[in-house]
Amino acid sequence: MDIVEYNRRAWDGLVERGNAWTIPVSHEFVAAARDGRWEIVLTPCRPVPRSWFPVLAGANTLCLAGSGGQQAPLLAAAGAAVTVLDNSPRQLAQDRLVAEREGLEIVTVQGDMRDLGAFQADSFDLVVHPCSNCFVPEVRGIWREVCRVLRPGGILMAGYVNPVVYVFDAAASEHGELIVRHTLPYSDQVNLTEEERRALAEAGGSPSTCPPSSPPGRGSSPRWARQPEDDCGTYTGSSLNGWPAGRGRLRSPGVCRKSTRASTSS
Repeated sequence: MDIVEYNRRAWDGLVERGNAWTIPVSHEFVAAARDGRWEIVLTPCRPVPRSWFPVLAGANTLCLAGSGGQQAPLLAAAGAAVTVLDNSPRQLAQDRLVAEREGLEIVTVQGDMRDLGAFQADSFDLVVHPCSNCFVPEVRGIWREVCRVLRPGGILMAGYVNPVVYVFDAAASEHGELIVRHTLPYSDQVNLTEEERRALAEAGGSPSTCPPSSPPGRGSSPRWARQPEDDCGTYTGSSLNGWPAGRGRLRSPGVCRKSTRASTSS
C-alpha cells in the first residue's frame, strides 16, 4: 500500500464529510487572534501553553502536516509568517479559504512531512507539528528534516499519540472495553487481519484506527467545530524518537542549538 496516497485520499474525504479537523476557523476566532487572544491544540483537550511560543510577530513558522484552516490562520493572525505543508490538497484549500477571507498571508505547500526539500536549511523559527506523525511508517525522517529547516535557537512543538493506545483492541475500546490485543510497535499493515485491512481500505479510513475519543492530527475538538469523530486514515503507530543527537534536546540555556517541546495525547 502507498500510505502517502492512501492518507491523502482519506483526508480529502474527511473534508468532503465535514470532519471536525477540516472545518475552518470562523471570522470571530481570527479577529480574536489579531487582538492577541488565541490558542491552538496539538493533542487532545489541552491548548499549547502560551509560554512555549516565541514572539510570533514576524516569526517564520511552519505548520507541518497541520492544515485544515485552523492552526495556520490563527498563528498568521497573531503575527507569524506562516507556511503550511500537508499531504492533503483539500485540507490545504481550507487554509487558503481562510487566508483569502481574512486577508492573511499563508503559504501552502503540498508534500510529505518526511521530505522538506522545498525549504532551505535554517528557514524557520518555529515548527508546529500535531499528532499527524502517526500517519507515516518511520518518524526519524521527520525529525531529521525538521532539525535541518529550524534555525539555531528555533523551537519544534510536536504532538504524538501515546503508544499505549495501540495495545488495545480499537473496536472494543469504542464500547468502553479495554482489551489488550496488540504488541508494540503497532502498524495497521502488520497488526490487523487481512479482512480488517480490507474493510479499512473500503471505508477510506476507519474509526477503529483512531485513539478512543480523539480524531487524529489536530488534538481535541476545537471550540469552533464541535462534530462527531469520523474516519481518519491509517495509523502506523509511530512515536517521538530519533531526533538527531545534539541538535534537538529539551531547552537548556547555553547547551542546545535547537529546542523541542513535545506533548503526548492520553
